[in-house]
Amino acid sequence: MNKRQLIEAVARELETTKTSASTYVDAVLRQIVEGIREEDKVAISGFGTFRRRSRKSRRIINPSSGEMMTLPETVSVGFTPSQVLKDAITQPAKSDDAGTIREVKPETQPELVNA
Repeated sequence: MNKRQLIEAVARELETTKTSASTYVDAVLRQIVEGIREEDKVAISGFGTFRRRSRKSRRIINPSSGEMMTLPETVSVGFTPSQVLKDAITQPAKSDDAGTIREVKPETQPELVNA
């Protein structure tokens, strides 16, 4: 799923326009970036944690020339999914009559949701 598809899905889910959904998606993404920038991590309960990761500068050998080089420190973002997210993507899902997706666990019956 890309950003355009996410916006379309949010618009359908919230029964709103794609313009409004785009505003919502952009606001959430901006807040995640700001949270990582200011606090080094953003934890979303039931979803996962985005965390700023730094890799120290290091010396390497250039494979082409054999010359020693120093790579500068780099910063990236890592994501660790929550157990809830892991469980949700590994369990089969079933769509009920109302079109709502609910997780189906082997030991339970699917929950029906009336929209």
